[in-house]
Amino acid sequence: MKVSKIGRLTFNIVAGSPVGDGAFCKRIKDDCAAIMDPSSSSPKILYPEWQHEYLAALVELDPKRLFERVTAAETAIFNRLQAISHNPDSHAERQAIEDALAGLRILKRDNLGFPDWEKK
Repeated sequence: MKVSKIGRLTFNIVAGSPVGDGAFCKRIKDDCAAIMDPSSSSPKILYPEWQHEYLAALVELDPKRLFERVTAAETAIFNRLQAISHNPDSHAERQAIEDALAGLRILKRDNLGFPDWEKK
């Protein structure tokens, strides 16, 4: 188990998935459960254009599949950033994207062996 930090949030990671009793972990667990159930229409998914791919990466346990999921999430986020690039009213989504990208960096560093670019 590793303790990871995303912005102001701290959580534990076991094989790429957050665990714990905090509000962030509960929200991620709930959202992940929602994407694992195709019949669920979760109101918690505010940005379906990229959040489904992001959450799929968070719950992936197989390292080979994790790389594919992270790539898919990064691609979906990139496409969404292009789509909202001229929309000044998308501050909340941009913040959610920033948080998701930080989470993907942690997954890549801790579970896929990518370097820690934030080390000085």
